Amino acid sequence: MRRCAISVFVAVLTANAEVAPARNSCPAVDPSSRLIAPGDFVAIFEPGECTFPIVVPANGKIVLPLIGEIQVLGQTLDQSSQLIKERVSKYVRNPLVRIFVVDPRTYYVDGDVNHPSAYCLDGPTTVLEALEISSGFRKGANLSKIHILRGSQVFKFNYKEVRKGKHPEQNILIETGDHIIVH
Repeated sequence: MRRCAISVFVAVLTANAEVAPARNSCPAVDPSSRLIAPGDFVAIFEPGECTFPIVVPANGKIVLPLIGEIQVLGQTLDQSSQLIKERVSKYVRNPLVRIFVVDPRTYYVDGDVNHPSAYCLDGPTTVLEALEISSGFRKGANLSKIHILRGSQVFKFNYKEVRKGKHPEQNILIETGDHIIVH
């Protein structure tokens, strides 16, 4: 059997391809700690063969030719790479499996904040945490009228109330592509 290489590319599809690139640099991704999440875009590539793009569904199970269904949700890039390698090795001698992060998950903070930008979503992050990461508010910002845009949904966030411990339900977890707008 020939030595085969399978590369897995993990990227994130953003809701709006026209958004300007992030001004801040995202840290290098550590494959031993970066977890695969729903919505990640996975493309399986074998040199000389077709590319098989797959979006990781909510249940985290992807289906690959020859080896079938594989649970990748919540696994690190290294763990998923090893699992795919074990399954592929039943059909290909000494397979080489690599997983790369092409575009990290991002969210956006805009409006009356000190550093409006795209930010890396490298772990569970609440609205309050995301606002703190953006280095505070500009003078005159309306802290009781903040909106989180997620696709066609709009969530309201009152910074003053949440900081006082009121309305904790407004402090939702940020998802890839979310836009936090401070008025």
